[in-house]
Amino acid sequence: MRDYAKVAPQFWTGRTGQALKAAGHEAVIVGMYLMTSPHANMIGVYHCPLAYIAFDTGLGIEGASKGLQSAMEAGFCTFEADTNYVFVHEFAAYQIGEDIDPKDNRVKGIKNVLDKVPKGQCWQSFRARYAVPFHLPAASPLQAPCKPGAGTEAGTEAEAGTGTGAIAPLALSGKAARKPRAAKPAPESAATWDAYATAYQSRYSVPPVRNASVNAQLAMVVGKLGADEAPHVAGFYVSHQNGLYVAAMHPVNLLLRDAEKLRTEWATNRQTTRTQAMQADRTQTNANAFAGMLLQAQQEAANAQR
Repeated sequence: MRDYAKVAPQFWTGRTGQALKAAGHEAVIVGMYLMTSPHANMIGVYHCPLAYIAFDTGLGIEGASKGLQSAMEAGFCTFEADTNYVFVHEFAAYQIGEDIDPKDNRVKGIKNVLDKVPKGQCWQSFRARYAVPFHLPAASPLQAPCKPGAGTEAGTEAEAGTGTGAIAPLALSGKAARKPRAAKPAPESAATWDAYATAYQSRYSVPPVRNASVNAQLAMVVGKLGADEAPHVAGFYVSHQNGLYVAAMHPVNLLLRDAEKLRTEWATNRQTTRTQAMQADRTQTNANAFAGMLLQAQQEAANAQR
């Protein structure tokens, strides 16, 4: 267990911190817990089941789940449900630094800790964020097994399956030749990403950031809206003039948060800004006040006629 942890003041004032506060107190508590968790290590990629969060924070399973989901949507962390590992995106930057000298002994320590992490989404996301500033060695690519008899006549026949329709000939090793793997289908969120990225590039003249957290958030957008409508809503969102969206430069987490609202606005071809919402609220407040006064006047008039 660590003796102490660093938490920068930007936790409260930065863009991600603002998003956590907007999501509710559960998100703030979970965010602070993940930064100071007794289970954390030096790199912020560690085993942290939901039950740990629920018990240590006192939020319970429902509150912890809500807070963790909001923290993910805000881009604060990535969580793997199958391994119960969490990656707190800026944890290492605050605890270690934005970059370190290649000769720093911590380089070896970071590598040793990362080697113990399952090679899943958290591991990949950490490497994408910190491999360069922390001087991590290149990840060894998985080597595809060589096909027996490759380049020989026997191997060619085995791969092509030519002949009289008999079983494919055995390779030199005595094992049947492997069938070629089918190409993986594109994820359901692929079209949504394309629409979002195209609109973002057009508006800001730079491509948007894409990482594991963004991919997970886009998948949830598709889950909310469906694969047919999600791309249209994503493109519409980037054109939206809502003050919060513009100030944050249209990040994916706000697309996810307001997916249903944005879908309605896209379907009705009407954008609702924060100013318009406040004006509508004031109008309704005035209407409520005058309605009471009007009813009272009508009652008084009716009484006077009796």
